[in-house]
Amino acid sequence: MKEIINAVNLIIVNNKNQILLAKRVETGKFNNCWSIPGGTVEHNETFEEALIREIKEELNCDIIWFKYFQSYFFDVNEYICRPIYFYGEISGEINLARDELSEYAWFDLENLKIFDLDLAFNQKEILKSFIEYKNNEI
Repeated sequence: MKEIINAVNLIIVNNKNQILLAKRVETGKFNNCWSIPGGTVEHNETFEEALIREIKEELNCDIIWFKYFQSYFFDVNEYICRPIYFYGEISGEINLARDELSEYAWFDLENLKIFDLDLAFNQKEILKSFIEYKNNEI
């Protein structure tokens, strides 16, 4: 049976109805693509612990609050990947881990130009789903 690799990502929102995306550096897959911040879960680490650690490592920020959004599985030949998406807010001044990310920007959720960006993995679909979820939120 293939190993399952878990990854956690935080769709970071602000009070202006924007989300934060970060551009990946040239490290292999999805070079120079925009991405939802996050990373892989380490051995003996909970999803929540991994999320807090990854946001601290990548953005040098703390998470104020977060909620589960969605997850799925996909086959990557040698293993199965399970990205787990949360959404929430952060605090602190953003200071990127330059070995992983080259820049960041806030994008309006109502602006469909976000879908013209080169997004890593299948994150276009994740963001479409998140926007639909936010539009239906009461």
